[in-house]
Amino acid sequence: MPDRTILALGGELKSRFCLLAHGQAMHGGPGGDLAEVRHFDVLATAVEALLLQHRPDAIGVDLHPEYLSRKYGAELARRFGVPLLGVQHHHAHIASVLGEHAIDAAEPVLGIALDGLGYGVDGTLWGGELLLCRQGAFERLGALAPVAMPGGEMAARQPWRNALAHLHAVFGAGWRRELHGCRFAQELEAFPTGAVESLLAHNVRSPAASSCGRLFDAVAALLGLHARQVAFEGEAAMALEALATEAEAGQGYPLSCERAGELWRLGYRPMWQALLADLRDGVALPIIAARFHLGLASALAGLTLRLCDERQVRRVALSGGCLQNRLLSNKLQAELSAKHLQVLLPVALPAHDGGLAFGQAQVAAARLDSL
Repeated sequence: MPDRTILALGGELKSRFCLLAHGQAMHGGPGGDLAEVRHFDVLATAVEALLLQHRPDAIGVDLHPEYLSRKYGAELARRFGVPLLGVQHHHAHIASVLGEHAIDAAEPVLGIALDGLGYGVDGTLWGGELLLCRQGAFERLGALAPVAMPGGEMAARQPWRNALAHLHAVFGAGWRRELHGCRFAQELEAFPTGAVESLLAHNVRSPAASSCGRLFDAVAALLGLHARQVAFEGEAAMALEALATEAEAGQGYPLSCERAGELWRLGYRPMWQALLADLRDGVALPIIAARFHLGLASALAGLTLRLCDERQVRRVALSGGCLQNRLLSNKLQAELSAKHLQVLLPVALPAHDGGLAFGQAQVAAARLDSL
């Protein structure tokens, strides 16, 4: 295998770069949002210092066309006359884990990547993905069902929007009837629900996303956790995990699993029906939170087992920001390990976007080696 020097520039949030050279990976960067000038300046200053000593053979970047890391990478690729290699966000998450565990680049591994958002190869937003991965390529086998994000980025900051969108997607125009007897129905009176319903009805500024993070936001809002606004990324999901207790939780809420063309989709209707019934019956909120976690983990594990059997794969890699949730991660590991699958997790690098650059570098190196 030729010795390649790869510079990868990560994502937009929790920004980190990675330089892969001489069998070593060097990491750096501010770990913040590149939309803030101070964070971009820290990243660029560190990268430019490295490039005085290392000439890259390729630049690895995220697929999202508006990420500043991608735009900076395109500038560097032109400067050095080297390929700019776009790496799908969730493939990079899984490739980071495979690289950490020194998995052979040709070996297929089933990856479960769960996070807020990542740009898909089809131009849509992904965030709850089951991928058959090698270092240099991947195949999308399964995903959470896509749900609209009314207001786009506003939905990432205001969890109530995701709750409304999920209920609208499952129950249609009569979604309000399903909230009868639930406290959330009264909380919604303080929000501009009419405007959001109009966005959904006319499919305006409401991109669909198979996002695990937005699903957590929706459930958190229904349980009264940071429904109006989050102060930081993941706040509602963290509160939902902290609320959950497995004491007397019993079975988790079910998700449907159906084929949609070449893709398996996990759907929400049975989950929302059961969760809302528990809310109306006065079931304790910690138990509802736990049942959501357990049901999601079981649904993901069940589909993973099906796919591993179909593709004759015995290793599973877990990554993405949602896998920082210990309850979800531990339940997934337990169910998969019980079926004699080897579960690979991030160790030295984070599961969130801070580990993306290493994964991008692994993918870029594998692609160059195949040329």
